[in-house]
Amino acid sequence: MTLTLREIRKTSDRSPSEWRGVDEDGLAVVIRYREGALCITRGSNTSEDEVVCFRLLGSPDDSFMTEAQMRLEVGEVVDLP
Repeated sequence: MTLTLREIRKTSDRSPSEWRGVDEDGLAVVIRYREGALCITRGSNTSEDEVVCFRLLGSPDDSFMTEAQMRLEVGEVVDLP
């Protein structure tokens, strides 16, 4: 499944690294890197959101990722604007 985003923005310069956007169906998408894990969720910002991707990439004390790193890691799953 490739998820196509219409828009995306970084929500904070602090950790955890997080980006929020909207997909082509109008659903919210959250890309978050926290405690070494990259997680992409899609839905209505509820506990029932669909987990599109989950990858362990770093150590448990790592919660910072640059936008360039994020784009590289999610490229197979998410089509970013």
